[in-house]
Amino acid sequence: KQLLLLSRSGVKNDDVKNAITAMKEAGTQVWAPSIDITDSKAVKKVVDEAKKKLPPIKGIFHGAMVLDDGFLNDLNRERFKTVMMPKVQGAINFHKATKAIPLDFFLSFSSISSIIGNAGQANYVAANAFLDAFAHYRRSQGLTATTVNLGVLSEVGVVARNSDVGQLLEGVGIKGFTTKLALEAL
Repeated sequence: KQLLLLSRSGVKNDDVKNAITAMKEAGTQVWAPSIDITDSKAVKKVVDEAKKKLPPIKGIFHGAMVLDDGFLNDLNRERFKTVMMPKVQGAINFHKATKAIPLDFFLSFSSISSIIGNAGQANYVAANAFLDAFAHYRRSQGLTATTVNLGVLSEVGVVARNSDVGQLLEGVGIKGFTTKLALEAL
């Protein structure tokens, strides 16, 4: 019944506002500050504030994602950093800010691309491969960690906003699945 939603943009678009309103009407306390999770001090500050304002933190869903596709010879340091920082530094910052908290789960949303690759997404593949390896690291430390290598969500996200991407993926045999199915599996 308590949810802390972190995002760079905060609560700005109507879909997010409506979703939060619906959660609140259903009895969920929602706190949704705007935060850059690549900033370790900001993450520590929001975790410390949450420990004061909310019941104990029981888990983390780490779902940050930025895309900047391009062929490897076109990807420079800045383009790698843009894509990798939210996933990589975000995971590290959440880890450091919560490692003394007995979490029930620390779930990072990785991608099927870290298993099968994806042309034009070396930076994204690398960021997701890091999340997969980082889960092993956390578990070796006796901490909870799981990654879910998501495939294509057909109703939301990049593919839902760009039918050409969906058709391209279907053409190579990567079929989309519904949000409902993903939540049931989770």
